[in-house]
Amino acid sequence: MQGCVEGYPSAGAGVPSESPSRSTDLSDRQWEAVLPLMPTPKSGGRPRTVDLRAVLNAIRYVTAGHCSWRRLPEDLPRWGTVHSYYWIWRSDGTWKKIEQSIDDAGSVDEAG
Repeated sequence: MQGCVEGYPSAGAGVPSESPSRSTDLSDRQWEAVLPLMPTPKSGGRPRTVDLRAVLNAIRYVTAGHCSWRRLPEDLPRWGTVHSYYWIWRSDGTWKKIEQSIDDAGSVDEAG
C-alpha cells in the first residue's frame, strides 16, 4: 500500500534507520533552537524510545498538508505517538513556542 505522497509507504510496523530528507525536516539550527522546549524524560518507568526530532519532523510534515496523521510514512514515528505529542504541545502552549523558535531560527538561516 502506498502512502499519501508518491514514493513514501504508509505507516507500518518498522522505522527504517535512514529516512529521506523532506522540505519540512528541521535544520540543525532549528533543532538546536527548539531543544530547550523539549520535555525531559520522566523519572522512573520505561525510558523514552522515540526521537523527538523525528516527532517534530512528522508533525511539520502533517501540518504542512503533505499527509494525514494515520498515513505518515514508515520512516517517521507512529502516527499515534506523533499525534499525542502534538495534542499535548498544542494544549499546553508549547507548540506556539516551538513554531516561533523554528521561525526565528529559519530567519537566521535565510539571512546567513
